[in-house]
Amino acid sequence: MVRLLSLLTLCLWSFSDSFAQTINLDKPITVSYKQQSLGVVLKKLEQKYQLKFSYSNSLLSTQKKITLQVNNKPLKYALKQLFDPIKVRFALIGNQIVLKKEKSLTNNFQQTPNIKRPTTKPSNKDRIIIQVFDASTSNPIPKVHIIHVDSIIIGNSDRTGIFRLNLKSKKEFALKFTHIGYEKTSLAINPQVKRKYIVWMIPKVERLAPITISINRDKRWKKLFNKFKNDFLGTSSNASQCKILNPWVVEFIETPEGITLKKNSIDTLEIENYALGYKVLFLLNRFDLAQNDVHYRGRCQFLELIPKNRKQNRRWLRNRRRAYRGSLQHFLKSLANKTTSKEGFEVLFSKQPPGKNNGIFFTIDLTRIIKPGPQVNQYILTMPYYMKVIYNRELEEYNYLKWYKKSNPWLRGPFKPRNQSSWMYLKTSTLTFDRQGNILDSSQGVIRYGYWAWERVGEMIPSNNPKEEPQSANRPRKR
Repeated sequence: MVRLLSLLTLCLWSFSDSFAQTINLDKPITVSYKQQSLGVVLKKLEQKYQLKFSYSNSLLSTQKKITLQVNNKPLKYALKQLFDPIKVRFALIGNQIVLKKEKSLTNNFQQTPNIKRPTTKPSNKDRIIIQVFDASTSNPIPKVHIIHVDSIIIGNSDRTGIFRLNLKSKKEFALKFTHIGYEKTSLAINPQVKRKYIVWMIPKVERLAPITISINRDKRWKKLFNKFKNDFLGTSSNASQCKILNPWVVEFIETPEGITLKKNSIDTLEIENYALGYKVLFLLNRFDLAQNDVHYRGRCQFLELIPKNRKQNRRWLRNRRRAYRGSLQHFLKSLANKTTSKEGFEVLFSKQPPGKNNGIFFTIDLTRIIKPGPQVNQYILTMPYYMKVIYNRELEEYNYLKWYKKSNPWLRGPFKPRNQSSWMYLKTSTLTFDRQGNILDSSQGVIRYGYWAWERVGEMIPSNNPKEEPQSANRPRKR
């Protein structure tokens, strides 16, 4: 399965609990101010520590007398001691410390639609409340996507900017916040310390070129788009149930070899996968089709669709497990866990690419080519050869046989489904991945052949793959 890493950019804005490192807020300072005006204290801090405070005159009473005594404590600690008593929040934007009046969470909020609705109403102790505000106007922001670390969109903020999340555990985790009109930001959640959070988002300032959308696109564009859709989504049974909701956001250039994007997508492709039960938001940065070679790159996020009934939900879960079984992610996870044979994988090596090796293969002890990575639960695969991977627990899909025959028109004779066979080659001879089988390097360095090359975006699932059910050994499944 083609897996694309979700590339996340760091936002310049965060709360006082999580700062961008333009100014060193952990630098220890020592100050002592007794009954001095707030305005004087701010000026002294600016001069002594090269700071710059930004605030509205109507926000602060600069004549208010304050006392601040800090001895060899971090700057962040001193600022909290200064602003918490007067209910002012501070955040770091670039080289400025911006001050905002602390807002209390709105009491009147709408229930955010949950992906999985609990059967019993959770208590306040089992959930957190987050409210999202515009950093420039202090107005609440509706329809902000709240994303878990595994790229699953778990919900959206309501019209008052509020999002409630039911907790499954009290462990610390991170959430990301995205909106088409705002810079991305993230927030660390620690349920044992705090249950209510406020997030400030910075508006995007962009110059957009005028866009004209024609409902009746010319026939040439439609032909190119159909070609793009087949090579981007794939031709599997799951891909056939995918629908691109906003096809007008992509523009193509026809080349002698095939097609390529005219430029980066002006917006995110919205794809509904009715086979797997996901809405995929895909920001396509690159797409090149040259003869039979396809290269694409982008950022993707997943939103679970709400099933109509239990039958549809069971079908989605079953299809997700099938999409995961035998995928590249499944294989890499089995490498990390040293369970490749147990999970149905057979691994062979060749010095020649597929089609040129004349059936000459050799084996290597997999423990020799897998080493621990730079961090915990990371691994490095070192492989200067071509690797052939056969998955013996699932047969090829008939649509794959059609694609294979079309890609190899010189082959004759009837084709029958066999065990799924894929090839992989590493341009840099190394590949870094985690224990769940997620690739941590640039996916450009991985060349896939065979079944893995045929599986495209229509087969993609989030990094938190479905739990595998016990399977009978040596009995292939049909797709």
